[in-house]
Amino acid sequence: MDGHSFGIVHRLGRLLADASFVEINYAPFVLDASSGSALHLGASNNTEVVFVLLKPYLVCTGVIEDEEFEQLYRQVSIDLRAPDFTCLSFGCSVLGMRPEK
Repeated sequence: MDGHSFGIVHRLGRLLADASFVEINYAPFVLDASSGSALHLGASNNTEVVFVLLKPYLVCTGVIEDEEFEQLYRQVSIDLRAPDFTCLSFGCSVLGMRPEK
């Protein structure tokens, strides 16, 4: 991290160049998991599974109380099924060619 951005995306081009890749191109994308989208059901199911799997850790470490977690989980389940639920994820693929030796 450089203190001005989050994650590694801003470094991927330089990492490929340092590994001798050329013709480096960036391909930003958006994943739409909003209600009615092709990704909605899978993303909703994954979100619920992640919540269930994280619960023991979050409760054990004191981040959240059991009752508060259950209340939050119920609300997330309701929100995921709302007809106006919106979920957009942004990403970036960085592609490069390795020169022939």
